[in-house]
Amino acid sequence: MLTVGYDTPTDNGGAEIQYYRVEWDTMPNFNSLSASPHKGAVDVDASIALSYTIDELSVATRYYIRVIPINLAGYGAASATLSAMPALQIPGIPRSITVSPSSAGAIDVSWLYPRIPYHGIPCGGFDTNPDECPVALGGSLPESTGGSAILEYEVEINERAAFDGTDGLTVTTTSTSLTISGLTEGRGYYVRVLTRNAVGSGQFCALSGSVCTGDVLYAVATVET
Repeated sequence: MLTVGYDTPTDNGGAEIQYYRVEWDTMPNFNSLSASPHKGAVDVDASIALSYTIDELSVATRYYIRVIPINLAGYGAASATLSAMPALQIPGIPRSITVSPSSAGAIDVSWLYPRIPYHGIPCGGFDTNPDECPVALGGSLPESTGGSAILEYEVEINERAAFDGTDGLTVTTTSTSLTISGLTEGRGYYVRVLTRNAVGSGQFCALSGSVCTGDVLYAVATVET
């Protein structure tokens, strides 16, 4: 899988960009005899996405990619040609994390698996409303997991926003929710979560929201009454 991200051109030729043609090939001059999916082109509707994911590519094969804007007058100039080779990666960040008080001295934490790959480019759609990534052949989760199965999630909780306080702990789980107990009743805690696969650990998310851009994750451990 390779994800291609692009921006609107600085000059649209006086007409709104309608599509972006994404082309890929195994040769830099785009004239190889490779068959699909190793060579191809797709016109992406500019109103629904500023990125596109090319799926079912071969690992360790170099692919060359360029993007061409299209308006009512026709095709614009092609972007610079870039190249990349598909490979397993660390996972993206968890999303839609929620934290809330639980029983006495405890906080509940829940989240969802990553939707945007580790590089931060959505597989489709826009940054604020990304599409799901494709699921690899034989897989069960979208490839925003890095193309490798999720092994565990790491949840860190601390009394300080920099996570350098003495009152804190780190736990791992294969689930997407857990209750952290044994905390100081009435004390507030900051929370962050990362995803781990066989390649390594992704980045922490310490914010709420579907793309980890919301409020700081913070909750107060319940006081027993």
